[in-house]
Amino acid sequence: MNEIQRFIHNNNNIIVDTELLLLLLAGMDGQDTIGKLKPTKKFSWKDYETLRLILGNFNEIKTSPHILTEVSNLNKHGHYRKKLFLQLEFLIKQGFLDENFIDIKNLVKDQKFKKLGVADIGIKEISKNNNYGVITLDLGLYLELLENGIDCINFTYYMEIN
Repeated sequence: MNEIQRFIHNNNNIIVDTELLLLLLAGMDGQDTIGKLKPTKKFSWKDYETLRLILGNFNEIKTSPHILTEVSNLNKHGHYRKKLFLQLEFLIKQGFLDENFIDIKNLVKDQKFKKLGVADIGIKEISKNNNYGVITLDLGLYLELLENGIDCINFTYYMEIN
């Protein structure tokens, strides 16, 4: 069983890190949108299809207010901002995106808080507390998750080399 199949088999729920959530939203809008946004220019349509293939095996994506804030802050392009927010709204209304809250007081207790930041420590805590799998591009987060026994995929390994 390859890593992706194992990951899908072992996890009922999944957290998608910020950049990959942006890729999902941009891809849902269309192939051209991926290349138009600064945060998603590094991705190809094949990367989007790979992500969709993985996510298609889950009933919902778990997220946090911290990830959603990063998505909002990175989604600055006026024309596409509205389009991506429409896609985000669609995922929420369809019940495919569910937000998990974690108190900032719990996050700052983590020894790696100053190194990894709010969103990444939030991902770590939510996934650890709920046994969620994580997909990320962030090597620092990936290594921290592995160190803490959290099932994760470094999506960088599955990206099409341009």
